[in-house]
Amino acid sequence: MPRRILIQLMLSLLAAGTSLSAQTYTCASAASDDAVNVRDYMIRLVTATTDTSLVETRKAYRLPAVDSSKVSIVTNAKTCRSAAIAYNKAIHGAHAQAVSRKIVVVKIGTTRYVLIDPLERYGEYGINVITNSSFVVLSTFGG
Repeated sequence: MPRRILIQLMLSLLAAGTSLSAQTYTCASAASDDAVNVRDYMIRLVTATTDTSLVETRKAYRLPAVDSSKVSIVTNAKTCRSAAIAYNKAIHGAHAQAVSRKIVVVKIGTTRYVLIDPLERYGEYGINVITNSSFVVLSTFGG
C-alpha cells in the first residue's frame, strides 16, 4: 500500500474515532444557583393549593401535588446520565448526536423529574423537560 494512502487511511480513522468519543453527563451542584432556582420554582408549583394560576400550571406540566419535602435536587451520576440522555433526545430528536452537558435534575415525589440544561436556550428562555421515573418525556416548557 503506498505510503500516501496509508497516511490518509490513518487520518480518516483518527477523525472517525474523535467524533465517536464518549460524551460526559454530569449534574449541576445542589448548591448551584440554577439548581436552587429550579427546585424553588418547582416547590411553588407542586405545593400550591389556593393560587389557581400555579395549580393550572402544575396540571399543564403533568406534575403531582406533593409536600415540599418531596422535592429534591439530584446529584447521582447514574440518574444524571439517564436524565441528560432523555433531555438531549427531547430537545434535539431521538437520533440527535450526543452532547456533553451539565444538567439540573429535580426529583418531584417518586414519579417525576424536571430536567434543564442551563446552557440550552430558546431565545431568552431555558428549556425544561418533565419526565416520569423511567425518563419518558411527558412535557416540555420554556421558562
